[in-house]
Amino acid sequence: TRAGPGVDAQVTKVLIVELTVAYPKDEEALQKAYDRKLVKYAELVEKIRTHTEAVVTYVPIVLTQVGSCAQTTRASLKKMGIESGQLRRVVDRCCVEILRADYAMFAFRCAGGSKAQANNPPPAAAAPQPQGN
Repeated sequence: TRAGPGVDAQVTKVLIVELTVAYPKDEEALQKAYDRKLVKYAELVEKIRTHTEAVVTYVPIVLTQVGSCAQTTRASLKKMGIESGQLRRVVDRCCVEILRADYAMFAFRCAGGSKAQANNPPPAAAAPQPQGN
């Protein structure tokens, strides 16, 4: 299509969500990570807007492994339709998935996978289990 590969020009709504794990966990570092993601995806969002008539929403979600998130991340989650009362549950669930992915990469490396392979590990359920204690 004229919109480019992977973009359907007839689409009316596009929601781009990216989960980022930031460290350290202070508010300023989380905000900087959030701002970097806005800049990183601005060109993609603009391209989609230019080549389609879609309403494009980009939602960066920046968390730490222990569930800290910036006010801007809370606003992003609300933008996705997540109500205030559900925010903590959603953040906690994201953190569980972050920890699972970290464990999968750790287990993969312990089983002899290379650093390059660890950057693209198999799904957590398929990750090799480390031997011994």
